[in-house]
Amino acid sequence: MAVVTTSQVAAQTKRRRHLDWILLGSTAALAAFGVLMVHSATATRLANAGADPYSYLKRQLVWLVLGAIAMAFTVVVDYHRFQSWAPALYIGAVVLLVLVLTPLGSEINGAKGWFGFGAFAVQPAELLKPVMVVVLATVASNGRGPFDLKRLVRMLGLVAVPLGLLALQPDLGSVMIFCFATFAMLVVAGAKARHLVIVGLIGVIGVVGALQLGVVKDYQRARLTSFLDPQSNERASYNLRQSLTAIGNGGVTGRGLFEGSQTNLSYVPEQQNDFIFTAIGEQLGLIGALSVIIVYGLVLWRGVRTAMLSRDFFGTILAAGATAMIGFQAFLNMGVTVAVMPVTGVTLPLVSSGGSSILATAILLGMIVNVHLRRFARTPLSPSLSTGT
Repeated sequence: MAVVTTSQVAAQTKRRRHLDWILLGSTAALAAFGVLMVHSATATRLANAGADPYSYLKRQLVWLVLGAIAMAFTVVVDYHRFQSWAPALYIGAVVLLVLVLTPLGSEINGAKGWFGFGAFAVQPAELLKPVMVVVLATVASNGRGPFDLKRLVRMLGLVAVPLGLLALQPDLGSVMIFCFATFAMLVVAGAKARHLVIVGLIGVIGVVGALQLGVVKDYQRARLTSFLDPQSNERASYNLRQSLTAIGNGGVTGRGLFEGSQTNLSYVPEQQNDFIFTAIGEQLGLIGALSVIIVYGLVLWRGVRTAMLSRDFFGTILAAGATAMIGFQAFLNMGVTVAVMPVTGVTLPLVSSGGSSILATAILLGMIVNVHLRRFARTPLSPSLSTGT
């Protein structure tokens, strides 16, 4: 029988003390709230249709358990080992993006971006998020001296391939998230201002090219622009108008859980996924919506703080990239429902129904916790930091 020494107990206690309990508590709160809201947004509709009113609830719980396991694994493994895994992870992710465009992939709501497994579906675009954070952080931290043009070009080249494949699905929401996260990581890495301007211009040219060359279909263009003038195209702006009505019905305190005409009568499509924030607004009102925003604010604060506390450059970029990815996705999802962002079909991290999104978010959060946990570890600084940059 193994004997646990006093020093081992002390080391384990110290390690637990270095965990970011505020971030872990915020994560648990969002996950629990997501279970409640997914159930409240679907139970009445399923019951009226004669289906199991707990089906979405059960599925959400299964994915959260898998997400917790994935997060725990991500935390336990020293994040410096991720660097050696980056090439294999990148190749695997790109292969999945290619395969999903073949007959092996399934089309949902006009986008061919899922692998179907019975009642479950896996979305490679979501699993790509933590992979690209690791890959880009690895490239940014490799090399001596200040962040240079060579590393910038490598990062842009690596992200261009999956972005092109995502555009073919098409999954414009994921494209926007990857573009924002990449830009944020370039800023944190120390890219020169003129290079960032060039990157921005490339992005603008890419958007214009996609619109002019027919990569973005007419119906997609209508959805993307409907938030600017919902009355211009009533068919394209239907989801948006119903979303605004639902949130308006909630007022300050909301109609109450499992209440609300828009939610219970399913006037808002995909209200358990892309438009879960409308169910929050109608049932819990402004108070409930602001509470969710505050919790996301705590997550972002802890992520930024972890990036600043990291002792090595790779850890800083890793935490910053994961934080940017989660933060912008949450902003994009909520912005869509209140007509400040175009309709793109992204989930609200940990709150919406969607297994792949839960797994990806759990891994990203695990990366942040990992960096925070090892912020006092005696690991060598990257060459970039050792030269004073």
